[in-house]
Amino acid sequence: MLQWFTGDHILALIAIVFGLVGIYYERKLHSRFKLHKLAIDMSFAAQKEKIEQIVLSVHTSYIGKFPIDLQKTTELISNSKDGDEVMILTDFLAYGHYSDPDAYDKYVQALTRAKAKIQMLVYDEDAAKMTLQMQFRLADFDNIKKSEAFQRYLEYYKKLIKVVPSRYEEFLNTLIIVQDHFCQQLTGKLHIDVRAVSSTRDQRCSAFLDGG
Repeated sequence: MLQWFTGDHILALIAIVFGLVGIYYERKLHSRFKLHKLAIDMSFAAQKEKIEQIVLSVHTSYIGKFPIDLQKTTELISNSKDGDEVMILTDFLAYGHYSDPDAYDKYVQALTRAKAKIQMLVYDEDAAKMTLQMQFRLADFDNIKKSEAFQRYLEYYKKLIKVVPSRYEEFLNTLIIVQDHFCQQLTGKLHIDVRAVSSTRDQRCSAFLDGG
């Protein structure tokens, strides 16, 4: 029998053994790789879920331009619960009441009926005046008076607007008159705190602009 175990046969057997050992370790490494990959995938999934939870819990996010922002804000306020606190920072308390009176009315209703505590910070008189002058420019006033939006505004707030504004200063004051109405309405609610931000003082409501 020993005559069969020549040098070539021994080398062949050694090669077979090494081949089997190689196959064994290859399968073992492949199995470990799969387990390692599974652990990485599970860890990534957990991290992704955690990140999504963090993103969803963030209270500050961009919701769009007008009128989408007003609609989304109204929805947020309407969905608020007892114990919630909502802070609204806006340049003009009556933001949107000229461009979309219906949407602003829904916004005010949501504020007055909200279960959450509402704090509103708005511009003071000087800053509010600058904002109005940037949105409604003196050079555009003749076109504003001819616009459908102007006529709709007068009709919608006819109970508040006693005199149709014919001059630019009167128009700005009319905007303030309507805002003052909503200011009084909102500050009459115990759960709503409206303050005008100023470098020197806080004002409960915006004052009238000087008609000149």
